Amino acid sequence: MTNQLKLDPVKKLFKESFEFYLNRFWRLTAISLTPIIALILLSAPFIVIYFLGINVFTGVGILAVILFFIFFFVFEFWALLALIYSIKEDAGIFLSFQETRRLFFPFLKITILINLIILGGFMMGIVPGIIFSFWFVFVSFLLIDQGLTGMNAILRSKEYVKGYWWAIVGRNLILLMFAILVSVSAYLVISSIINDAVGELARSIVYLILAPFMIVFMFFLYRNFVNLKPELAGAPVSGKKGFFIFSAILGVLAMLLILLITLIANRLSSMLIESENEVANWAVYHNTKYNYSFRYPRNFTIYTAIDQAKNEVILPTNTSDKVYLTDKKDKLFCCEPFITSISVVNGFIDIKNWRQYAEIPDYRIKSQNEIVFDGYKAFEVRSSVGIDSVGARLILIPRNQFSFKLIQGDEGEPWESITNSFFFYD
Repeated sequence: MTNQLKLDPVKKLFKESFEFYLNRFWRLTAISLTPIIALILLSAPFIVIYFLGINVFTGVGILAVILFFIFFFVFEFWALLALIYSIKEDAGIFLSFQETRRLFFPFLKITILINLIILGGFMMGIVPGIIFSFWFVFVSFLLIDQGLTGMNAILRSKEYVKGYWWAIVGRNLILLMFAILVSVSAYLVISSIINDAVGELARSIVYLILAPFMIVFMFFLYRNFVNLKPELAGAPVSGKKGFFIFSAILGVLAMLLILLITLIANRLSSMLIESENEVANWAVYHNTKYNYSFRYPRNFTIYTAIDQAKNEVILPTNTSDKVYLTDKKDKLFCCEPFITSISVVNGFIDIKNWRQYAEIPDYRIKSQNEIVFDGYKAFEVRSSVGIDSVGARLILIPRNQFSFKLIQGDEGEPWESITNSFFFYD
């Protein structure tokens, strides 16, 4: 059994890491900023094309953008590997990139695997997800230092952290708080002297400069563990892979679930936008006497009364007391089509005695509630539709001089959107 040895104090860890970082500042910073420099160089043609007014959103342009992001992603990973190698071997910039180019795909594999396992851990609960996150902090260092890949690197990282989980958490939090404190301080100072935009830029620059130091700190912490547990270096990797494989499968399922939810949300959003655009193109009725308006589909018939003798409808004016809407004009003279109506009621409506304004059998009532309708207190009764019921929705809007009774003819669309489009502008 491994003896519970003590880690180096945080103060010593900071001191040694900072000295190493300062002595190699330009080299480590150059490696760390390589992806940013590549991003700027790769973006230059697109910026020029944009200012020239050329449309890049063509087949070739879109392909170029995709390749651009893939290249940047690869460079970001490669730079991290080169940075760790430079710290470990005290190697120069070009040598560090040269020696780590073959490790890109093993590192990509480990990164994907770790994220799936951690995501699966969070599917099991917040605590397992957090525990997994700190178990695997040394995986990238094990790839560079000991050549471990895949599940072997994951299990070995867990072995190193075993017995020191809280110490790992504490040191990571201290490092994070230090970086936040320094970057926020830079923002506060610069923004107070110049402006917020320059302060935000300064904060970002400081954080970029601190990024190599944070990697140095974590590598020194890793070497501390290697010295504490020398028996693990070169020893066969032990541990059960089954549980982590199960967690990774949960992570895959979680990714698929997130993708499905995203697709459904995007579809619902598109449907909502389409519905809003459709409503915006509807016809509008304005009543200037009672100061209200509503929208309705152009294929609906709007009227204020029916002339049965002539089989005609009487169109409403902008002062009508009653206005009706239906999508079945031909049934007005023989049957009972669904009808949405709004009627003016003189005086104040007593919502407690709402039954005097509409006939709805008790067995058809779904709900009855006080609501807010276009900013006014109102009373709503929702019911199922039938020949013995006035409609799907009764809304009473009490006012002082005159009140309103709105009956929605049917459930669903476009009836709901018609009702929801009512607007009182007094």
